[in-house]
Amino acid sequence: MAQQTQFDILQWNCHSLKGKNYELEMLLNDFSVARLQETWLKGQEIMRLKGFNCIRKDRITDTNGGRLLTAIRDNLSYKTISMNREFNGFEILATKIKFQSSTYNVFNIYRDHRVIPEKSVTSKLINCIDQFKNVIICGDLNAHHEMWSTGKTEKLGKQLASELINSNLVVLNEPPQTTLIPKLGNRPGSPDISIISINLIHKTQWQVLEDGKGSDHLPVAIKIASLIDKRATNRTKLNTNKVNWTKFQSEVEYKVGNGDLNLTNPTEAYEKIPII
Repeated sequence: MAQQTQFDILQWNCHSLKGKNYELEMLLNDFSVARLQETWLKGQEIMRLKGFNCIRKDRITDTNGGRLLTAIRDNLSYKTISMNREFNGFEILATKIKFQSSTYNVFNIYRDHRVIPEKSVTSKLINCIDQFKNVIICGDLNAHHEMWSTGKTEKLGKQLASELINSNLVVLNEPPQTTLIPKLGNRPGSPDISIISINLIHKTQWQVLEDGKGSDHLPVAIKIASLIDKRATNRTKLNTNKVNWTKFQSEVEYKVGNGDLNLTNPTEAYEKIPII
């Protein structure tokens, strides 16, 4: 009997976690993992979430803004991934998380809009992440492109889109669903980007939630289905090892050449193909 469950991830630029513990804990009831950007937490400030292990990426300097937090259900095993280099302009917190029989490499990323990374840095970052399997990127990259956002496409957005097109990673965002709550007179957009390995796309759902919980960014829910089928070991498989493929090919070519197969009617054509 098949049992279907979901790996539920919350992505959110919380625009400061201070004073938002209760709202966040209520929100986390429906999630296994949370990836938070712009926590604004400094080294001496403690953050605890009931039922979760919290991992932080604080800034070395005492500057305001930025900073990352990843919250993982305390019944899930995980370990931090050490990035082998710094990517100037990007704050990165990476973890390997095991959920049921699958392992996911999840990257929590924030880019300060005041720091413009060089093209080579963006390229090396995507190439580095692309080496991992089952990748999930949750980040506020402060970059805009029609691939994931509405409004004007900018230089960094073009660079990032170009790198993604040439990778095994795909964007989950649906541009009409914007994540940024615009200030008066500004247009909506999505600096928050959700990216996954292409092999996960068929079982992944992406949704923007409606309540910003005091932030100017709306939370995003990412749900990845995990199918466990106990009958899999009892399934039969067609044995094609003894098929005479040469004979099969010649018979199909003969029927096609004589007009015996109506290729505009797949059902009729299938019924006339020789049994193998």
